[in-house]
Amino acid sequence: AASKQTKVTLPTRQQIATLMNSPTPDPDVAPTGSVYSAYREYSYGQVEIVSSITPWIRIGRTERASSNRSTFKRALWQALSLLKRRNRIDGRNYDAITVLHSGHGAEHGGKDCLTDAPVEERIWAHSGTVQWSSKSIRYGVSSALWGNCGQDIARVGMIAHELGHSLFRLPDLYDRGRGSGVGSFDLMAYAWGRSNDQYYPPHPSAWTKIKLGWVQPTMIKKSGQYTLYPYETNPNVFRIDGGFPSDEYLLVEFRKDIGFDKSFGCSGAVIYHIDDTAPRQSRPGFPRIRGPAANSFPLSGEHYQIAIAQKDRSFHLEKGENTGQCEDMWGVRAGSDDMLGPGGNVFSSYPNTDSYKNGKVQKTGLRLFEFNKSGRKLEFTITGPYLGRSDRPTTGNEDERNINIPGKPRVNDNTNRNKNCKDDKSYAYKDPSGESYPCSEAKDSPHLCRRKDNKKGGHFWNYCKSTCRDTFLNGRNPTDICPN
Repeated sequence: AASKQTKVTLPTRQQIATLMNSPTPDPDVAPTGSVYSAYREYSYGQVEIVSSITPWIRIGRTERASSNRSTFKRALWQALSLLKRRNRIDGRNYDAITVLHSGHGAEHGGKDCLTDAPVEERIWAHSGTVQWSSKSIRYGVSSALWGNCGQDIARVGMIAHELGHSLFRLPDLYDRGRGSGVGSFDLMAYAWGRSNDQYYPPHPSAWTKIKLGWVQPTMIKKSGQYTLYPYETNPNVFRIDGGFPSDEYLLVEFRKDIGFDKSFGCSGAVIYHIDDTAPRQSRPGFPRIRGPAANSFPLSGEHYQIAIAQKDRSFHLEKGENTGQCEDMWGVRAGSDDMLGPGGNVFSSYPNTDSYKNGKVQKTGLRLFEFNKSGRKLEFTITGPYLGRSDRPTTGNEDERNINIPGKPRVNDNTNRNKNCKDDKSYAYKDPSGESYPCSEAKDSPHLCRRKDNKKGGHFWNYCKSTCRDTFLNGRNPTDICPN
């Protein structure tokens, strides 16, 4: 304990046991649930973490003398040796050690109001390994106290985060630079949660749960409608590889504001764009991150390994402007005309479903749309020319309209396409998100028929019929192209 810490009444051993192990919420110590409850919920009952609580142990060191990692490890070695000498531990039956220290955590910032200690003289929450008793022991450390003042017991968030490192070897998914990483969509990115109080540390992302083996994703191999159930209670995640190079793919989950995700205050689909060859969360990518434009995102190859395809298209997470919000999810509002689809040119329409691994932009042709919530499920539709196929686009300029798909007539610039309708600028339908489509796409993408033309107030097929006239219809009834 630090020299001025004599005024602090530390949490009791029983209170700490409640915070770590209680199977039900405790109104005073763990009102939203314990560390045990959090991991049991995260893992769908597959993991139950039971912690053995030792008494407080006083060592002859100040907090300031233990505030960096090397000095902290010496303090921890000393504490473990004292506990072993008193027959409190033997070091053989533990998967990991959670350490709670008696100061106010440096991660809370400011000065400790009881000791006047600034951040640099206090202990940061962290994880690591310590050599003790002829073995290497993994540990996670955080404060036993909340905030930088007072005597309130710590909350579940930071302890659960550090345990993710020490027990499960999980990496940090926040951005150590300007951005937020995946923010409040993963415990390992922002343990404070959307409520910013550590009472609701969020569920680990689909990527993390797959890594842990808690979720086995369902591969989408054909176009159609798919159903998701609340991610908090169902290990239900879709993976989409169609059209992407190896190690790049999409993951889709349905987040609902229940359990430890309650603080979101909304529910919808979260879509992750994964590139497992990218250097984790260290290189945020978003349009015009730096000039000149020819060297900017996505051609620069700069993007997160695990990126959220944010529905509002603002890239707030990459810019570090927030830690995630309802506007990042798809299908949050009933009747919304959400669609994640191909990009336009390389400097517009982001996020999208184009591949961008190593800065090489390739069209996958994937479209995810018609996100509809009904009770405790969310349905969405996906189309794509490469779903269920092992081959992938070979050039960055591949257009899904010109791909020969078995069982589907080939469409190209010379057949079934109105020459007057090739100019997107003059004859394109533009949806509310800013995405543009030539009328010729209606022939091969029936879902576009149901999209309203925000210029004229009519439907896409009606707009194209009147704009492209006879060549668009080509002697056919409009309902043959766009069924009612």
